[in-house]
Amino acid sequence: TLENVEVTTEVGNGAIRLAEGQLEGSWTSQEMDVPAFEYMVATWSSDTPKGTSVEVRVRAYVDMKDAWSGWMSWGKWGNAIKRGSANSKDDLAYVDTDILTIKGSSGETASKIQVKAVLRTVEGGKTPTLRDISATSKNTLAGQAIPVYYPHPDMELPEKVLLDTPAISQMARDPDYGRVICSATAATMLMNAQGADLLPEDVTLLNYDHGFGGNGNWSFTCAAAGAYGYESYVSYASF
Repeated sequence: TLENVEVTTEVGNGAIRLAEGQLEGSWTSQEMDVPAFEYMVATWSSDTPKGTSVEVRVRAYVDMKDAWSGWMSWGKWGNAIKRGSANSKDDLAYVDTDILTIKGSSGETASKIQVKAVLRTVEGGKTPTLRDISATSKNTLAGQAIPVYYPHPDMELPEKVLLDTPAISQMARDPDYGRVICSATAATMLMNAQGADLLPEDVTLLNYDHGFGGNGNWSFTCAAAGAYGYESYVSYASF
């Protein structure tokens, strides 16, 4: 469902932008069947000129309760705003910074989701552009582990791959923040391996979450990589 937004084929594989003259609009997915999960992290790639933002929300169908949760928000994202996580919650689920958790201690899981993206701009401003949304989920209940997903499940995967990634020590940065920029440093190394020329400090400025006052928000780290033009997403996986 498109509300005050339009699909543009000029960017990516069909990106979403605000329709001309609109200050706020949304894209809402269909309801989607997914493997039963307890935890989920949403990520996105977007372009957010000054004065614009993107907000990703997910609602989950909790089987044991036969009910949908409310819309859980990952907070407003933008590379030129005071971005922050929202910590949404209701009786069925909650988002703590970047992880959506299904509430309960009796094996509650969700088997359906619906995704919504809200785009906003200021009067006379440019439109944000949403290039993609991804989600990764995890189930820790006995016998219900979710297999690691790859874009091409039938491809042959080697046992391990050693990437030629430039090494950066986060602990060699300013001691006031060096120990807390794990994901920003990892993202910097990954992007530099693809030809970027970034410092961890560049990424910390983009992934900083004013909601809890730190750089550990996985969704914001991927959004920061997206702001540099990369396709980036979190994946629950094993080493």
